[in-house]
Amino acid sequence: MPLHFSAKPGMSVETVVVGNERQSVVVIDGLLAEPEALVEYAATEVKFRALKGDVNYYPGVRAPVPQQYLAALYDSIKPILRETFGFDTDGPVKATCSLSMVTVPPEKLNLFQRLPHFDTADPRQLAVLHYFCQSSHGGTSFYRHRATGYESITQERLPIYLERLKGEVEGHGPPPARYASDSDERFERIAAFAAIFNRVLIYRSQVLHSGSINADAALSSDPRSGRLTANAFFYLAGAA
Repeated sequence: MPLHFSAKPGMSVETVVVGNERQSVVVIDGLLAEPEALVEYAATEVKFRALKGDVNYYPGVRAPVPQQYLAALYDSIKPILRETFGFDTDGPVKATCSLSMVTVPPEKLNLFQRLPHFDTADPRQLAVLHYFCQSSHGGTSFYRHRATGYESITQERLPIYLERLKGEVEGHGPPPARYASDSDERFERIAAFAAIFNRVLIYRSQVLHSGSINADAALSSDPRSGRLTANAFFYLAGAA
């Protein structure tokens, strides 16, 4: 079927400064003019598959995203990448994007899926998370590691953080088999954003974060009712 995506006139854009490190999280409400089209695409045109590998960080299934969506998304957020994050959007950009659905029940989560995480220690990569589900599916939270005080992981911080986290797990045991959705003895939640339909979050991939998965919500594999998101990463030169 022919696909066309465009930004909705009058979309709401807000920048929220998070934590002691004052990391920017951009919240866009109502980005797409016709977001239901992507839900129907996900429900009828693609097959979702679980990730393979020794370490699976994403607790669910993924599918390819239409290139028309990715192009429309980038065109819509280019001014934000430039003005808020200091990126040179006139230069080359590497982008990856997939449709994602959380489907793994809490009792089957591996260790990495129970903890807040960061995507990369490189400040030149941005994460763009687009919700195509309702707020009953939770949202996204940001964290501070209590032992180090880190809210983001840089190359310099990485070995220190991993060593401290390893020591915590070995000394006190792994966290319970549940999704990270609040503060605990290892991490303090410093901000939370609800999963509102057609909402977009933009943040640096190096910040500690986790999907706040509502344990009472049905972890359905049906894109029309499950926790459907589009997860994109943009890597650009000229990061501030």
